[in-house]
Amino acid sequence: MEVNLSGLVLGGQPHLFAVARDITERKKAEHALRDSESLFRNVTNSAPTGLWLSDQNGGLTYLNNTLVDWSGMSYDALLGPGWANAIVEEDRQRSADVFLAAVATRTHYEVQFRIRKADGSSMWCRAEGDPYDHDDGTFAGYAGFCMDIDELVKQQQALKESEERFQAAVVAVEGVVWTNNALGEMQGTQPGWAALTGQSYADYQGYGWAKAVHPDDAQPMIDAWQVAVQERHTFTFEHRLRLADGTWGLFSVRAIPLLNADGLVREWVGVHTNVTEQALARQKLEESETTLRGAINVAELGTWQIDLLNGVFDYSARLRGWFGFSPDEVITRERAYSPLRTDEVPRVQAAIAQATTPGSPGIYDIEYTVDATRAGRERILHVMGKAFFDQTGKAYKLSGTAQDVTSQRKIQVALEQEVQERTEALAATNEELAAINEEMATTNEELTEANQLLLRSNENLQQFAYVASHDLQEPLRKIQSFGDLLKNRYATELRDGVEHIERMQAAANRMSTLIRDLLAFSRISTQQDTTAPVPLKLVVGNVLTDLDLRIQETGARIDVGILPVIQGDQAQLEQLLQNLLSNALKFRRTGTTPLILVQSQLVAFNNLPPSVKPARQSASYHRIDVTDNGIGFDDKYVDRIFQVFQRLHGKNEFAGTGIGLAICEKVAANHGGAITATSQPGQGATFSVYLPA
Repeated sequence: MEVNLSGLVLGGQPHLFAVARDITERKKAEHALRDSESLFRNVTNSAPTGLWLSDQNGGLTYLNNTLVDWSGMSYDALLGPGWANAIVEEDRQRSADVFLAAVATRTHYEVQFRIRKADGSSMWCRAEGDPYDHDDGTFAGYAGFCMDIDELVKQQQALKESEERFQAAVVAVEGVVWTNNALGEMQGTQPGWAALTGQSYADYQGYGWAKAVHPDDAQPMIDAWQVAVQERHTFTFEHRLRLADGTWGLFSVRAIPLLNADGLVREWVGVHTNVTEQALARQKLEESETTLRGAINVAELGTWQIDLLNGVFDYSARLRGWFGFSPDEVITRERAYSPLRTDEVPRVQAAIAQATTPGSPGIYDIEYTVDATRAGRERILHVMGKAFFDQTGKAYKLSGTAQDVTSQRKIQVALEQEVQERTEALAATNEELAAINEEMATTNEELTEANQLLLRSNENLQQFAYVASHDLQEPLRKIQSFGDLLKNRYATELRDGVEHIERMQAAANRMSTLIRDLLAFSRISTQQDTTAPVPLKLVVGNVLTDLDLRIQETGARIDVGILPVIQGDQAQLEQLLQNLLSNALKFRRTGTTPLILVQSQLVAFNNLPPSVKPARQSASYHRIDVTDNGIGFDDKYVDRIFQVFQRLHGKNEFAGTGIGLAICEKVAANHGGAITATSQPGQGATFSVYLPA
């Protein structure tokens, strides 16, 4: 009970009054409220989660000790709008915007932000809250909590980075990722697989993915896949796959099982990697190596390699036989020189030293003689090689080929001797003619001059034949052979240099073709006529047999009419018709099947076109026409195309040397006839050969 005392003066005398009022219940209520508030603070302050209350404007009216401990700020500093100072500045405005948006609509509030801790570091939190009202139903503010999600965010970030690394690895290997369930069935959305194969979900679900696998590979792959699924081991396979565009590609597949904590398979994750280009490269390399080995065998070349660091020589079986070495003999530097003639050794050593000198081109090219008493037979070898240098410029390897040129050198000596004998014989003849015809001085001088011209012509022809057959053709063959060797063995080291080698080989091939055509033109110009009855039907048949592969490649149709029998040289006539038919196949129109007609008719001398001037007059001529439906040419170039080295198209457009039609003109003239042509651009061409009947 509560008693109130008060004083009052009445009649000059003080009086004391007392008023008593029972306030027990109110005191109990106040104590209960204080106890409830204390209990609330004790409970909230001991919670591991941050708890808070805010007013209508978002200022904090209460927060527990957990939030105070996280921020390192005082309780009072965090009240009201001060709580915003605990948030990292980059997240502050975004958090405030989210909260104010929730207040405006009186809806649930949720946001993630970083709190700046007392030690200067930061931690991620997730705050959530809901609006609450006063007892009278008016809006009071928000009540909510704040959770420490720093470890969760870090785990999510690590997972994201791991996924990004995984995706980057997949992209790096140009692979397509897919997943299967524990039974090996494809389920769910598989965007990579769908994009790769063009299959829909209905197509690839379950084992439907196998429908995109090549029929020859599908069942073997399914069998191997089911074994891997049953035994829960890593699955690897290589198969052909139909792509979304309808083409086929070769793919390497690798899949691994992901296990649960109990050791059971949760799912399978696999990657398909396109290895088509690698497979084609392997096949091309194997073909190139096979071709190279075949070329070495056909050319009867020996191969060799010298390890300059330890002085060991490695020779092929053929070369070991030439030198008299046994198949299993270890060839040292001293042993390598033993089969050579003694006087050749210093030359060989000097050539090797020059090729392996730092800064040199590294080319080794020499001919030397093998001693018969040491190797069992005397041989003249033409040896070529290339030195390889390390990054410091030091040569570490020398390798190349060797060719037995003994027969060629003997032929060369015999040719030189024959030329000398012919020269001496001609000189003797000139002397005899000069002695007999002294009285005919003028005639003798002309004859002497003619003989000298003939002598020089014979010498020039002999020199040309030698140069063309050996000194020109042989180096070109070596260029092409060594070019292939360099590409096949050292393509990785050469990198962009492979293109230069290919361009070098193409130039060498064009040079070789030009030499062959020049030789053909020279032989037709100089050889004596060997005339005999020649059925042109037989000649055309032989030519078509030679051109059979090109005819198949182009799909050409060739119609041959009735052809006459010509008095002439069969080899020259085959050369003529082969050049004309080859041109008809070469200068075809893109997208058009070549159609070639070979026909003949008899033409009287008086009916010859004015432009046709046969080399020999005859009452009538056989006109043989070769007509095609190719690209044609302008008639104004008719006279030009039969001249040596004349071309109407660039080398990049159509290969050739510009000698073929000149050979045709020479053959026609040798047979007393002539050749001409008629054409229009895009309308094909007709080549007409006139030969005496």
